[in-house]
Amino acid sequence: MIKNNQNNYKITHLWTDQINKNIENKIMSCFNKTFSHKYNNSYFDWKFRKNPFGKSLHIFVMDKDRIISSRAFWRLDIDNLESYQCVDTAVLPTYQNRGIFKETILMAFKILKKKIIYNSPNKNSSSAYQKSGLKTIK
Repeated sequence: MIKNNQNNYKITHLWTDQINKNIENKIMSCFNKTFSHKYNNSYFDWKFRKNPFGKSLHIFVMDKDRIISSRAFWRLDIDNLESYQCVDTAVLPTYQNRGIFKETILMAFKILKKKIIYNSPNKNSSSAYQKSGLKTIK
């Protein structure tokens, strides 16, 4: 549970095979609103449901029944080692700067434990990943 001055948000996770169409629609809505995209569910289907490496980890934050943050740890193995790439991280603009990003990465660390987690962060997220414990490899 993420707490701030006025709200309690529920943070939870599901694996791709546990996500029904209702949750998928809410995830895509959050992603599209955050980035002003118009991806439809075929994007989710292609990237996650048809992933040849297996199911991905999805962490999302709820404010009542609305997904306000969604992030995926896309199963994308490296050298036959179970690996997850941080992708499609979205926090609705009105909920940004409340610690949600950090809480979701910390939850992923707990769930994925000793699995490989990697990313190619952009300029907006690079420092947040480093503060959360990820290291830069050159």
